[in-house]
Amino acid sequence: MATLATLEDQVRDKLNLAASDTPPADAEIDNWILDAQNEIVNLLVDDALWPLVEYSQANGGGNTGQTIPSNTVRILSVAYKPSGGSVTFAQPVSPAMLDQVTDGNNSMFTTSSKYWAIKNGQIELSSAALDEGNSFEVQYVKSPQTTRGSECDLPNFLEPLVVDYAVAEAKKQVEEYADAAAIKGEFYQKIGAINQRFTRLHKVI
Repeated sequence: MATLATLEDQVRDKLNLAASDTPPADAEIDNWILDAQNEIVNLLVDDALWPLVEYSQANGGGNTGQTIPSNTVRILSVAYKPSGGSVTFAQPVSPAMLDQVTDGNNSMFTTSSKYWAIKNGQIELSSAALDEGNSFEVQYVKSPQTTRGSECDLPNFLEPLVVDYAVAEAKKQVEEYADAAAIKGEFYQKIGAINQRFTRLHKVI
């Protein structure tokens, strides 16, 4: 996987710029590359981001709030595991729904239901999950690369999109707006095509 510096060189190659040519400055290209990765992670379906999927485990012990990992972009699942038992996945609900389930004030669900929601910056679980859980596992999509020396941890097939996004931003900087709009439009079209491709993997024919 490419480092930030390698992707920066690729951006300059596409712009036909030498390393010493400014604008854009190296720091500007770096920021566009990081912005591109964040945009891609926010728009792509989970299955396309497998290198960014992480697991965080913690002992529950009846604690109502589970810490959300600081590098989380979005949570994919929350599971609990009784001591000596098997892993069971809780279902995500809204904070208001979780309160109703916990209080027994929802006619559709019982207090034996296992649910989770994000409340007050933490992962809260229903009483039934807490009663059974000795440890908890959170599966989540993490933030992409943030430093110049680290490698891009997006899948390799997405790295050209990162470069295209940065090239479009560089075109805007020098007021080549038509070129910038065309490149950015193709960037979003490719994002849509990737999402469709991965969505079809789950389609039942």
